[in-house]
Amino acid sequence: MSQPQGLGRTKLIAAVVAVLSIVCLLALVIIVAREQMMGHAMAVADARSGGAGDQRAALEAVLDRDPHDDTAIAELAMLATDELRWRDAAGHWGQLAKLDPLHTDARFEQARALLALGDAAAAASVLTQDGRTPSAREQVLLARAALLRGDLDAARTHAGVAADAAADLPAVALLKADLAFLAADDARAAALYEPLLNDPDAAAAAGLGLPQIAVRAGETDAALDRLAALPADAGYQVLRARASLYRQLGRDAAAAADLTALMDRYGPVADLVVPLAELRAAAEDSAGVRALRESLVGTGAAELAARHYL
Repeated sequence: MSQPQGLGRTKLIAAVVAVLSIVCLLALVIIVAREQMMGHAMAVADARSGGAGDQRAALEAVLDRDPHDDTAIAELAMLATDELRWRDAAGHWGQLAKLDPLHTDARFEQARALLALGDAAAAASVLTQDGRTPSAREQVLLARAALLRGDLDAARTHAGVAADAAADLPAVALLKADLAFLAADDARAAALYEPLLNDPDAAAAAGLGLPQIAVRAGETDAALDRLAALPADAGYQVLRARASLYRQLGRDAAAAADLTALMDRYGPVADLVVPLAELRAAAEDSAGVRALRESLVGTGAAELAARHYL
């Protein structure tokens, strides 16, 4: 009788040891996984603490270790968007959309970056691929893409779909105002722009639409007052457009001030360099032209523009 009892005790001890071994192994796997996750999180957090160039290098180092780190990809995408590096932004947002198909912003931001590059066809393809049903704000982008192609009828169709889905969306109201302006229905456009002046997401663009209406009506003073009222942080596209309107109105000094401020913030972007060079040349500011040329050395696209305009 004692031998079976001893054998049973041995089997029980072996079973307990086996269970403990499995538990320890699982704990080790969890600890290692947690350390890896924390390591990536800490690396991404560290990357945020430096300047833009340092951040980019640190985040790219994270991706070298793990090409599927969606947090690092998202950070790179946002950084490229902030720096107006639209081609890089479109690539990163597209990569994020493939890794996380349910990401609510990736496809939208990818299309927005492609539109900023002027690639309307690619932007539309991103928003409609795989039989996707575009959301209201994506319909707005599709309308903007149609406008970029010069297809006003398609833009109106997309605007109508967007309005049916989300009539109160500021981007929809702004699109309708822009379409009214393009149709030379200035009274309707102004009536649509005015309420948007109190909306934080659309105020700057609406504030630009109203002086354009004034310019078309020949009301130069009113247009200048409207332009001067735009805030200094209105955003790249709005301030770049304001500089163009200032030039159109013969206010070259104001245009140069806007372009210079944008270059200080975003660097020597080609569509800032060219008009600023033209303004300084027209003012016979040889020292300013020379300083601008020297600031462009080694800056790629802007240096190419410099060869033609400086």
